[in-house]
Amino acid sequence: MFCMPTRLEFVMGIRKGLVLLGGITIAFGLLGCDGPTKQGVQARSAASERVNIVNAQMSFDQARRAFEVGQFDRALREIQAAVNRYPDEPKYHLLEGRIYHEMHRLEDAQRSLTRAIELNDEFSDAHYFLGIVYQRWSNHEMAFDHYWKAAQADTNKVQYLLAAAEALVTLGEYDRAQEVIQQKSSHFEHNAAIRHLQGKVALLQDDPVRAARLLGEARLLNPDDLMLLEELAWAQYEAQQYGRSYESISHLLQRSQERRSDLMLMQARCLVFTDRLIEARNVYLELTQHDSSDVDAWIELGSVAAELGDHRRVAISAGRIIALAPERFEGYLLRAMYEREQGNDHEVALQIEKAVERADDSILPLLMMGSLHEERGQYEAAARSYGRALLKSPKHDLAQAGFNRASNRTQITHVPTE
Repeated sequence: MFCMPTRLEFVMGIRKGLVLLGGITIAFGLLGCDGPTKQGVQARSAASERVNIVNAQMSFDQARRAFEVGQFDRALREIQAAVNRYPDEPKYHLLEGRIYHEMHRLEDAQRSLTRAIELNDEFSDAHYFLGIVYQRWSNHEMAFDHYWKAAQADTNKVQYLLAAAEALVTLGEYDRAQEVIQQKSSHFEHNAAIRHLQGKVALLQDDPVRAARLLGEARLLNPDDLMLLEELAWAQYEAQQYGRSYESISHLLQRSQERRSDLMLMQARCLVFTDRLIEARNVYLELTQHDSSDVDAWIELGSVAAELGDHRRVAISAGRIIALAPERFEGYLLRAMYEREQGNDHEVALQIEKAVERADDSILPLLMMGSLHEERGQYEAAARSYGRALLKSPKHDLAQAGFNRASNRTQITHVPTE
């Protein structure tokens, strides 16, 4: 017969059950008192590392965003947190080094970037930015070493190769710079920057013809670069390709947002060298009207005017040059030319003497003086003037021819030493 338990018996039964359950629980707990297994420790360590990697990546992402907007202090805090959580990631040390560099803490930047390379010797970006640090220290040899390692590690980034070559250019090793570019040129056959640098190096090697060709190729690849177009114009001018230089300058002046007197002066010279004297005179007139203190423009205007027989402008140019630069010989020489056309022989001689006194290296006044003496039948004086010119410029054809003519009419048989 089943009997219902009293209230007291029911409560006591529950308590016994709880005690029994607690005993079982304690028993299970005591079974684990020997400590975690080896597999458990490894699992916990791996889990902890995964957490650190995730947190480090989050800090890295925040550091990168702060760096990109110029918040360098915040970026440094975040990247240092990433490095502390996971110090074996090279890209964290790279970003830390770049942040230090922007903060002008170059020694710290060097340390961080070196650590990145220690973790991954093929890390091209780390080599590149370490090269920048050495370049800031003017250690261009070390800069080249790291730029070159970057270029070898990643052959697809042209900036690494350009930086390596430019470091050699700074060292004055132009041939070596060309060799370095040539080694990798097959990777960047149609890259304007490579052709541009090769052209600049060729100019430094005193090879303007090759420079003009390379800069011309660069411009075909990058026709909108005005700086490149200007360098091409100068190279063509140095290569005596005056017609092409004139065309390049004209394009440049059409596209320039400012008045470029230096380019206009070179444009006028190109016109002179291509015998377009009237056009050249017009450019010189524009230059002198815009800037009446431009001595070089006045000198060249006077010379062109003399060739064109424009005696009025010869006189005007001479007066302006003497007023602006009385220490220069050109104004007096132009004044002598003008006085010669006017038949003022005494004034011609006086102005030539003034020109000779002021001409340190130029032999033009001496040649004109020799010519004047020849016209007067003063052959001995002419020979002495031409001889003085030869002392300054021993291989000058006009001076030698003048001396030979004059000496044949006198007793002078050799160039005077004084």
